[in-house]
Amino acid sequence: MMLQPYLITLIAALCWFLLLWPLSLARRDVSLVDLVWAPGFAIIALMAWAMNGAPDDPRSLTLLGLIGAWSLRLGALMIGRKWHEWSLPIPDREDPRYQDLRAAWEPGFWWKSALLVFALQAVIQWALTLPLQSALAAPQARFGWLEIIGLSLAVCGLILESLSDWQLSRFKQQHGHRALMRSGLWSLSRHPNYLGEIVFVWGLWLLALPAAGWWTVCAPLLMSLLLRYVSGVPAVEDHLRRTRPGYAAYQDQVPMLVPRLSALFKRQRPA
Repeated sequence: MMLQPYLITLIAALCWFLLLWPLSLARRDVSLVDLVWAPGFAIIALMAWAMNGAPDDPRSLTLLGLIGAWSLRLGALMIGRKWHEWSLPIPDREDPRYQDLRAAWEPGFWWKSALLVFALQAVIQWALTLPLQSALAAPQARFGWLEIIGLSLAVCGLILESLSDWQLSRFKQQHGHRALMRSGLWSLSRHPNYLGEIVFVWGLWLLALPAAGWWTVCAPLLMSLLLRYVSGVPAVEDHLRRTRPGYAAYQDQVPMLVPRLSALFKRQRPA
């Protein structure tokens, strides 16, 4: 395995994250980091594809299409969210997760954010793309049953997180940003968008696996652990418990991620 392409993509990721850091200081908004999170995955994939001779085998093109669609969807969502936040007073423009970090890491948050927010997310982003980079470095014409399973999972995950975010966005437009979403997919799972993302990354890994190798399982494992235990579910739940009346009851009634089978197959009883 040649290390040079991997080093190039790592340096590139560090560059685009750290270039945003001075702007985050000027605007007092570290959540600007989210603007390069999704697009960075597609850029790294395109860089790896180009550095490996732009292979046109079915797996490589499918991987590029999937990660491009995922990056476009999430990137548009992040831009829309920031557009709304920039209309708020300066203290409220920053994502609540980063407001909590700012309070916890003072004094010296300005320089700590460069290392522990921007540089760290660059390294994590790069690590999460290792299956993509490895598969694009070893193109194969074969597209067998494992690739079909991976593709099916990735598409299902992408649809699930897209539909979840669309339902949530519609709900906020109708009921305001302080209301608690409990309908649609959100009546089956408290975080259907994160569930969709986890399904997507495991599907993407299975699609890449025959060319990338088993060692790249670290990427979907890392994403799953981050969403479940670090920056995803815990941060969101802590914020919602403090700001949404009735959230504790919602936690008791609806599973965190995986819906209950009884809820999935529940039929409407006649009145």
